[in-house]
Amino acid sequence: MEEQKVKEAKMNMKDARDRMFDSMRKRLKNEYGEELASAERKWEFRYENQDKRIKELEATIKKQRATIKSLHIEEDKLQAKIDELNAAALDT
Repeated sequence: MEEQKVKEAKMNMKDARDRMFDSMRKRLKNEYGEELASAERKWEFRYENQDKRIKELEATIKKQRATIKSLHIEEDKLQAKIDELNAAALDT
């Protein structure tokens, strides 16, 4: 009979320890879970902003390349005119 009480006391004690560790584990999980979620949100925000900046820079590069190309074409036309005027001036 006494052995039964000892076993029951050990079981109750084990249950109490399990409850204590479960509550500690849950508390830590909640605490670090919130920190992890916060860090994830922060990095997602940074990634999204970085992605926007990269796309803006790519659009700027594309626009600048088009501008450079048109300026080269204009420069070639002006150089042809200058050559034509120089040739005309030499002929006279």
